Amino acid sequence: MERSKRQDLIMFLSMWLVATFMFFAILFIMEYGSLAQMLHDFGWDDVVLELMTVLVFIGISFFYNKLFLRLAVGHQKYRLLTLAHALILLVLNIFVSFIVMGMYNLYWPMPSDDFVKGVYVFSLLSTFVASIDANVDLQKMIYKQMEEKHVLEVENAREKEVGMQARLMVLKSQVDPHFLFNNFSILSDLIDEDPKAAGVFLDNLSKVYRYKLTEMEHNLVEVSKELQMIKAYAALITTRFGKAIQIQIVEQEPMPKGMVPPLAVQMLVENAVKHNAHTTADPLNIYIVVGGNQIIVSNKIHPLSSPVKSTGVGLKNLDDRYSLLSDRKPTVEEKNNTFIVTLPILSKQ
Repeated sequence: MERSKRQDLIMFLSMWLVATFMFFAILFIMEYGSLAQMLHDFGWDDVVLELMTVLVFIGISFFYNKLFLRLAVGHQKYRLLTLAHALILLVLNIFVSFIVMGMYNLYWPMPSDDFVKGVYVFSLLSTFVASIDANVDLQKMIYKQMEEKHVLEVENAREKEVGMQARLMVLKSQVDPHFLFNNFSILSDLIDEDPKAAGVFLDNLSKVYRYKLTEMEHNLVEVSKELQMIKAYAALITTRFGKAIQIQIVEQEPMPKGMVPPLAVQMLVENAVKHNAHTTADPLNIYIVVGGNQIIVSNKIHPLSSPVKSTGVGLKNLDDRYSLLSDRKPTVEEKNNTFIVTLPILSKQ
């Protein structure tokens, strides 16, 4: 994250004060035996000159840092960047040293040895302090890039996993031997008993499989297409179970023009049939209400005498698919002995 202008100003002043303090500390250790002697030798004009000289070096180093870091965005070779930064900055500050000495000679033809040494010390200190600042920012930048890369890798892995689960579920549905056997058995009986009904049944069966083979390649399908498939699927269920299972589809006006994940509604109907008892005397009623910006699939809970163990994979996969497509998610609730799932209708992408 880039620093604000206020943070830049605070950092600039901090670097200036640190470099100035380090300069006087080094000068005291190398040249003076006591603080009193140093204060005696340095007048206010000397202090101001030293401060202004440090300011020049720190200012140049600071703005060089910002330019270098901006150019370094996206590069992963952290150590090489750090070394290159320090070398370039050192050369730059030595060059500035010559310029400062040249300007000094314009006004003071005989610069003092102490000042000459001081200028070169300034360049080294500025390089050191500025390199620390740049190194900290480089670390933050590299860490942020690594964190973003990790988040992206996790998200990509999650998308692949969700997509694989969806494809596996569809593949299982496509080649489910029980589903095929039951439907072919019914078709065989209908051919003998009612050829016309057999033709209708075969047409609905082909619609369901054609939909599964073509639309699962997409993340979203139009609500109207999903409903067409559900009507064909409902016809298969009704033909198979007769009055034991009744599927009612209510389409409110106007028909929503949004989209849903393919086979989302079919999976909910399949779950209702799988996990609830159903007989002609006590039929299972499944209601599909389409309107507004949602599809509601509900049914009264009819406990099975031998409950089928639920893995929750279907609902979880549906929830994950929605998470990848939108911030709106399906809701699942049990209310008044009724199982209700609400699917958001998403806008076209």
